[in-house]
Amino acid sequence: MTISATDRAVLGTWEDREEDFAAAQYSGKFRDAPEIVIGEETGLVLSAVHGVKHKRRGEIKEEDEGTGGLCSALGYVLGLTTAIVHDGELANDANSDPDHPIKTDLANLSLPANGGVLVDLHGMSVRRKKSGQWSEHGQDIVIGLGKDLGNSRAVGELLRDAFIEQGLVVDFGGDITTWRAQGTGTMTMWAQNRGCSAVQIEILDRFRQEKSDRQEKIRLVHSLINGLRAVRKMSC
Repeated sequence: MTISATDRAVLGTWEDREEDFAAAQYSGKFRDAPEIVIGEETGLVLSAVHGVKHKRRGEIKEEDEGTGGLCSALGYVLGLTTAIVHDGELANDANSDPDHPIKTDLANLSLPANGGVLVDLHGMSVRRKKSGQWSEHGQDIVIGLGKDLGNSRAVGELLRDAFIEQGLVVDFGGDITTWRAQGTGTMTMWAQNRGCSAVQIEILDRFRQEKSDRQEKIRLVHSLINGLRAVRKMSC
């Protein structure tokens, strides 16, 4: 793989911006930062709603380390619109609450624009609890399609192909892990129900953490850049 100037720009920006999340111990205390940043492209929106500690069913859940900074960096370098929760402890989980403030804000701004595309970034560990038992799922990436409305499958396929090109193992549709993004309150279902195409991307921890091998981060970044460019081209 040839590392491009864009790869380096996204990686460097990601590491810089993730430092802000880490400095606040992923508590979202830098809440003055805008949660929605409108880029030159408004028809393709990236979101990261678990980049900080967040509340689900009254309990605080740990952050999906790396996803907030990664989302911000991709948006900045590629000119995409981003939606990033900065203080997850103020409201319920944005990926389960259908009335979460960030959804209201996106709707008020008519984003994604013109029935566009939402790509929602999340993090996962190497193990999945299924039928009460923990086991390793063996996947690097999971692409949840929600209810597969609009062009969601086509969007997912473009992203899947970009990941596979870099040798990443992809659970397409979430049939292996059961992470299908089909919950009524997911960002994916929210966007699809508004007439947009949307997918949820779960990223294995070894590709996105501060301690991750730099080459693994580059593989992830390179895949996302190529996949998002393909999605942007398709959706324009």
